[in-house]
Parts: sequence; structure tokens; C-alpha cells
Amino acid sequence: MRTNKKYFIPILWTTVHYCILLGTPVGAQCPVMIQPNVPVVKFEDPLLVNCTSSTDQTKIMGWEAPYGGTRKEDVTSVLLNITSAYTWDLGPLCYITFLDGTQCEEEVPITVYQMPQSVSLSQSNQDNPMVEGKKYQMRCDIVNVAPSRNLSVYWHKGDKIIHIDTFSNVSSLQPLNQSSAFELTAGREDNGSRIWCEAALNFGPSGPDLPPMESKSHDMIVQCEFLMLFFVSPINTSSWDHCWDFNGCVFSCSFNFGMCGLLQTEKAYSYKLLNSVKVIRERI
Repeated sequence: MRTNKKYFIPILWTTVHYCILLGTPVGAQCPVMIQPNVPVVKFEDPLLVNCTSSTDQTKIMGWEAPYGGTRKEDVTSVLLNITSAYTWDLGPLCYITFLDGTQCEEEVPITVYQMPQSVSLSQSNQDNPMVEGKKYQMRCDIVNVAPSRNLSVYWHKGDKIIHIDTFSNVSSLQPLNQSSAFELTAGREDNGSRIWCEAALNFGPSGPDLPPMESKSHDMIVQCEFLMLFFVSPINTSSWDHCWDFNGCVFSCSFNFGMCGLLQTEKAYSYKLLNSVKVIRERI
């Protein structure tokens, strides 16, 4: 009786481990390859996903899915045919039943996307022109886009990207409205520049390369501050006219009895000159 106990326990232990090694329990990683490896589909569009087994122990393969599910015997691959992706949360399972009766399954997350309905740019305070050194709250609104976690918003000024926003922490897969805020400090070098935002859905190197959607651009006109020297004679100033060039812009200054009018884009600024040489700091 003691002899039986000594040998019975090791044999049972070996048998249990032998069974585990032969099969793969449900939920373990399956020896399958998914193509495309990052399935992405536009809402309501069709999609084909292929699941291929890499083992010769396969007896049955199939897909468990809300629609398009299938089951086949004696095959090494099985195709999931989605005629129309009309739900946002798609997570079909490719499963294998092995020759020994055990199973494994692989969940395949499918990303269903929707391009934004619109992208628009707005400014909190409607100063026009802007003032050098002043801060402006800019906002980019993206309407009805999915999924937000794949959304990136790029802010452009001239030929440079000045800010990028992402929404990777948004868990909802359904279409949402999103907004990106950016604080812009106006500079004199920005005068004449274009600013706009664009929304893009990014799915990585294995996903589709979708064109971004741009907002309308805003043309920046910036008033800047600089020093001007006026030389005025107390005698017969009414006959003086002078023109000069500043940073590529031509200004006209007409002297008339101690009053100077600075003309730019049909806007005139006047100064009362009290001395023969006066330094004036002004925004233009």
C-alpha cells in the first residue's frame, strides 16, 4: 500500500502537466496572425479581417462577432467579413479548437472612425489689428469626430507648427465634439502671417493615412511699438513733407504748423511737437 502511494502521486502530477503542455487554455495567447494587424474602418464601411493559425494542431477555426461570425473545420485560416461597420465598439474573437479538444482565442480590436464634420478657429477677444506683446486666447473646435483618442490638433503659424494637442486619455469610442486651446502672444514678426488649426486622425504606421481637415486661416495684423525721431523747425513748417521706409513699409509724415500726421493703411495719427527734436513712442 505504501509502495502504491509513492508511485501514484508522481504519475498523476506528470499527467496533469503533460495535458497542460499539449493544449492552450481559453484566454491564453493564440498562435494566430491577424491581417491587417491594425484593423481600421470608416463608420458604415465594409471590412475584411483574416485570422491565420501558425500551428498544425488546428482542428476548428472561427470568429465570434456581433455579425459576420463563422466556424470552419480543417482549415488554417478564417475570414471575418463585415459588410458594414455600424457599431463603434467592435471586438471580435478569432478562436482555435485544437486536436486535443482545448481552445484558445484572440481578441481583435477594430477601430471605427469618423472624420470631423467641421473644424473652426476662433479668438476670445476680437482685437483687429492685434497689439504687439498682448496675449490672445485662440480656440480650435472639432465637431463630431471619432475616436477622440486618435485625434491630434496641429496649430500652424506661417510655415511652422507652433502647438500640438492630443486626446489619448478619452476612452469613449463614439463621436464627440473636442476643442483645443492655445495662448498666442502677438509679435511684430507675426504681422502678415496666417494662423490656422487642423485636425487629424492618426492610427500609426500600420493604419490608414487620412488627410487632415483644416480650419479657415486668420490673417494676423499686428500693431507694433517703435521709436520715431521728428525734426521740426519753428519757422515755416507747413512746407515740409518727408517719406521714409521702416521694416519694408513706407510711411508718409506731413508737417503742418507743429502737427504731424503719420499715415498708414488709411489711418492717421497726429502728434503735437513741442521741441525741435522730439522722441515719440507709439504703436502703429
